[in-house]
Order: sequence, then C-alpha cells, then structure tokens
Amino acid sequence: MAQKTNKRKVITFQRKYLFLEKIFPIYYLFVFIIFFLFSFFEIRPSYSENNNQTNSHPEISVLEKQQQQLTQIIKRKLLLGKEIEKLKKSPITKETEERIEEIQQSLGTLNINLETLATQIQEEKIQLNGKPEFSWMDELRDITKPILMALREVTEKPRKIDTLKSKIESLNNQISSYEIARGNLDNLSKLGPSALTLTDEEKEAGIRTSDIEKSLKEKLESLEKKYDPEVLRFDLEESEKQLTNLLSSQKSLFEFGTSFITEFVQIRGRNLFIAFVTFCLFWGTLAGIFWFVKTKTILMEKLSPHFRKFISAAYNVFNILFSSLASLFSLYILNDWLILSILILIFIGIGLGFRQVLPKFLKELRLILNLGTIREGERMIWNGVPWLVQEIGVIVLLRNPRLQGGMLRLMVGELHGHHSRPLVHEEEWFPTKCDDWVILSDDTYGRVVKQTSEQVVLENLASKKYYSTQNFLSMSPLNLSTGYRLVIKFGLDYGVQSRICEELPKIFEEYLKTHFQEKMEKDPPDIISIHVHFDNAGASSLNLIILAKVNGSCAEDFYPLKWELNKVLVQICNENQLVIPFTQLTVSPSNDLKAMIKPTV
Repeated sequence: MAQKTNKRKVITFQRKYLFLEKIFPIYYLFVFIIFFLFSFFEIRPSYSENNNQTNSHPEISVLEKQQQQLTQIIKRKLLLGKEIEKLKKSPITKETEERIEEIQQSLGTLNINLETLATQIQEEKIQLNGKPEFSWMDELRDITKPILMALREVTEKPRKIDTLKSKIESLNNQISSYEIARGNLDNLSKLGPSALTLTDEEKEAGIRTSDIEKSLKEKLESLEKKYDPEVLRFDLEESEKQLTNLLSSQKSLFEFGTSFITEFVQIRGRNLFIAFVTFCLFWGTLAGIFWFVKTKTILMEKLSPHFRKFISAAYNVFNILFSSLASLFSLYILNDWLILSILILIFIGIGLGFRQVLPKFLKELRLILNLGTIREGERMIWNGVPWLVQEIGVIVLLRNPRLQGGMLRLMVGELHGHHSRPLVHEEEWFPTKCDDWVILSDDTYGRVVKQTSEQVVLENLASKKYYSTQNFLSMSPLNLSTGYRLVIKFGLDYGVQSRICEELPKIFEEYLKTHFQEKMEKDPPDIISIHVHFDNAGASSLNLIILAKVNGSCAEDFYPLKWELNKVLVQICNENQLVIPFTQLTVSPSNDLKAMIKPTV
C-alpha cells in the first residue's frame, strides 16, 4: 500500500511538473509584457517633463547656442589670422606658401559658415548675390548686337512684363528670407555677452575675450545692414507699379501685328527693296557690257574656246560678287545695320558651307570651264546611248538628233567619271529612224514606231514589241530601210558538175533578171542588181550563191522577196531538168567487213 501511495505521489508530481513546463514560457511572456509597460509609463513622464523644461525658454537657448558657435568660429578665425602673421614673418618656403593658401581657403569657408549661421540663410542664397559668372551668350549677344537689338525692340514689352513678374516673385522670396535673417540677427544682438572660456593655446596666441566680443558685434552690425528688407520692399513697390502700367498699356495681338508689319514695310522693306534694285542694276549693267563685248566685237572670237569659257565663268562670278557688295554698300549708306548684319551672317554661313564642298566644286568647275574629261562639241556615251555634248554649265545639255525628244538636262556633278571624244565625220547618232524596218539578233523583224532615250517600239502585223534603248542597241539592229542584200545558197546535184562553173550560173542569173525585170527597171529600182556565182562543193551538193541587192524602199517586202526568189530558183530547176539533192549519208565499209563479203560467182 505504501509503495502504491508513493507511486501516486510521484505521478502527481510529474503531472504538476509537466504542467509547469507548459505554462513556464507563458509566465515569462507575461512578466516581460508587465515589465515593458511599467518601463514605458515610467519613462514617459520623465521625457515630457524634460521636454517641458527645455521648451520653457526655447528662444534663449537656441540663440545662446548660436552665439557660442559664432564665438567658436571667431576664435578659429583669430587663431588662423595669428598663424598667417607668423608664417609671413618666417622665411618663405614652398611649405609655408602652401600652408598660407590652405589657411586662406579655411578663412573663406569660416566667413561663409559664420554668415550662414548668423542669418540662418542657406549658402546658395548668399552666393546668389555675388558676381555673375562669365556667359558666352553675353559675348554672342555683343557680336550680333544689331540683330538682337531688333529682336529686343519687337519683344521689348513682353520681356519687360515677364522680367518684372520674375523680379517681383524673386523679391518676395528674398524679403521673406531677409526678414528671417534680420529677426535672427536682432535676437543675437539683444543677448548679453556670454561667459567665454579661453584655452591655454588661445591665451598664448594673445586672444582676448574683448576682441572676440568686439569682432562678433561688428560682424552682426554689418550683417544687419546687409540684410535690411526695407530696400527690397521699396524696389518691390516700384516693380509692381511698372508692371501695372505695362499691363494697362499692352496692345492686342492684332494691333501689335499690324503696327509691326507697317513699320517693317516703311523702313526695313524699303531698304530691302533699294538693296535688291541696286543688285539688279549692277548685275544687269555688267551683264550687258559682257554681252556687248561677246556678240558685237571680235575680242572674244580671238580667244580659244577653253579660255573663252574660263573668261565667261570668271566674269559671272565677279558680276555676282560686285553686285552683292553694291547692295551691301547701299544698306550701309541707309544705316540699316540689322539687314546688313543678317546678310553678312548669311554670306559667312555660305562661306563656311562652301569650304566643305570645295573639292567637289573644283571638279565641277573644271567641267564648266571645258577643262575636264567631257568637253563641248564632243561625243559621249550616257546610259549606253551616244550623245552630243551641246553645252556645259551648271546644267549640261546633251542632244541626240535621231531620238524623239532627244535632249537631256543633267547636273554637271552627274558627269564625274565619264569622258567624251571628238566627232567623226558623218558618224551616225543612232542606227535607225522612225518608220525604218529592222531585223534584230533574235530574228525580230519590224518597223520602228517610236524611239526615245528610254525605249524603242517595233511594230509588225499590228503587234508591238518594246525594248529599252540600251537593250535595243545591244541586239545589233540591221536597218533594212537603208538598203539590204538578199543572200541565198542553192544546191544542185553532182550530176551537173561539168556545167556548174560557167553555164548554170549564167542560166540562173538571166532567168532571175528576166523574172524581176519590172522591179529592176523602175526609177528608182526596187532590185538594183542580181548576181549568181558558184559558191562551193558541199558534202552532197554543188552550191550556188544568189546575191540580190535591194533598195531600202522595199524593206517592208524583205520576206516576200526572199520567198519569191526561192520559188523562182525551183522553177528554173524544173524547166531545165536540174535535180535538187537532199542530204545523203555515205557509209564506207572497213577492210575486215570487205573480207567477210564473198564475191558472187
């Protein structure tokens, strides 16, 4: 029983222990939360209490802190000043010069920090009132002053309004900043002298508290004068009055445009018209003088064509330059510096741009002066077609008298890389004319309906075939309209070998002439001549050659004449019992084959 009781106690203790293990983390979490809350409520009153103590006299404590910082800056300045004096009295070395430069930079930084701390204005706003930086726009404005002055006249009132608005906004911002600075400076001035403590180093340097207080007082007084907002308020009132007056007298857009156009026509327009008339008068006068010398005298005819071309181009350049200078001089007399400046800038821009294209211009100038690879009066090939170089200038004129619309206008720069050659007497410009009959290398037969620099059109039996001009020339056209020769080879059997050289050619020729007698006796004759000759001995026939020279007027009858000739040749064979052979295959047996064949008895 005792053992059972002890076991029950042990089990009960184990259960309690397990229960404590389960709740122990919760217990500790509960204790931590209570400790945190107690700490929060314990610290919070002390923080608010200190905060209240701090804010009981906020203005005095902040100003005192600023005063202490200012005195520290002044102490530092005095120490650096003493150090500069000692360095200047000592021998000058590279190290002393570098140290003096470093101290001067530090003094500049201390002055800016002191002013920023005393006025409570940011450093950027303090430096904004300093000297303006160098601006290349100002220099450019001086160079182009007449043009800018004209633009200023046009936009004077809108710019004044915009400037006054910007100035008023800037003054308002500056006044608010000055008021803050002035209030802070007044508060610093009202404070009594603070208890200053000097270090041993400062005492050894000869710095006294009276010097610090005096320097601080002088600096604050100078800053009070510098940051006086009353001057800015006066400037603000004047700017507002000017803005009100300008807005009340501002014209409408229509009135402004009308007055501007009227003024421009009366002054600038008149001056431009005078300058233009001056240019035209000088250019016309000089051009007329050159025309008179060129056409009414023999001076230009004595010169070579190349030198004549050079003189003409040089005179034209001189004429343009002199006329331009005359128009600029007229603007100078009229005292119109605006238009004069604009024209000078335009000429300068043209000169700068001309520098980039100078190499190309020199090449073109050589062609214009007839000194290049292409010259006037010579023959050149352009796109596979021959052309006569009629005139070379800025525009080059090419002419082909055989083509419809046979003139091309090209820019002189397009002729780079081409060449021309002198003309040959009675040289053809194109193998055909319109209404000529031709045969091409692909056996196309037809009449030329149209031929231009781009295409050639052939017509036969109401159908048309189109060729590009370059392709047409590459197909070696045979022009029948200038006259042609019909050539026919006719073979006879070897049975007439004894007659083929003399007798048969005469028979054939007389028969053909008799048959075509009417065509040969016309004036002019359709068939000029007919000749028959023995040509050669072929593999299976003896060949005659028939040559019929036909007038170009019968170009349309090319194939009918050829057919009729062949027909007549067959009729001659029929009437004279002549055999027309056909192609035969001759087989020659070998020696072995001959030995195998036994002769019959």
